[in-house]
Amino acid sequence: MNQQNMIVIGGGASGLTAAICALRAGLDVCVLEAEATVCKKLAATGNGKCNFTHAGISGIEYYSDQPDLIREILTDYPTEHILSFASSLGISYVEKNGYFYPHAQQASAVCKA
Repeated sequence: MNQQNMIVIGGGASGLTAAICALRAGLDVCVLEAEATVCKKLAATGNGKCNFTHAGISGIEYYSDQPDLIREILTDYPTEHILSFASSLGISYVEKNGYFYPHAQQASAVCKA
């Protein structure tokens, strides 16, 4: 049995992002997903086109009892940071009305990356 430095529960966007970051940091990672495949919900975003981020996000779009935390996260991870991360995965993108999609405008491009 292999020893893992990190186990990620869930193969959605957040779980896979955590796994990628951990791998880049040199950790061994195991992703556990209850569904038959990872990226199931991600593949459905943006009507299958996968709008993975958008410009001008301020925090008012989120409902939370911790609005300061939301603002802090958005300050630490602005749109430019998300676009850079996507590029580092080989995802080219296009912008339409402030929303960013993979260039192919298919969620499968993001899931494959």
